Amino acid sequence: MIYQEKMQPSLRTSGMSIIEISVVIMIMGIFAGLAVGAYAWLGRAKINGTKYKLENLKNAIELYKSEGRIYPNRLEDLITKPADWKQGYYNPEGYVKNDSEFDDSWGERMQYKLTPTGKHKFELYSYGPNGEGSPQEEWMNVWEI
Repeated sequence: MIYQEKMQPSLRTSGMSIIEISVVIMIMGIFAGLAVGAYAWLGRAKINGTKYKLENLKNAIELYKSEGRIYPNRLEDLITKPADWKQGYYNPEGYVKNDSEFDDSWGERMQYKLTPTGKHKFELYSYGPNGEGSPQEEWMNVWEI
């Protein structure tokens, strides 16, 4: 019979080495960086989308004014002819397709009001990403984009 030494259990346990842990942390960091970048990109895309919508609404309002010789009293007048419409030409298809065009990229209704004594004849703005109640510095005004 051959004498066999009993093998001593290895001092190494079945855990992860420092290199393996470092690789996992590095991969998690890459994914976190990608997520933050995607979130930032989405935020910029929503801002640019709202600027685009504001500019389109401004153009529709100006077209309405050029054809009817008055500014609309409310945004909804850009969809359907107002009951008191008497002069000028009215586009029978309206100036915007539907009322979803009055919403900013965050789903909030854009604000419109006539300002006959102001610098501009009307104000058109979005409250921005934080919605109604946000400070005026966050608002996106069509005249300042």
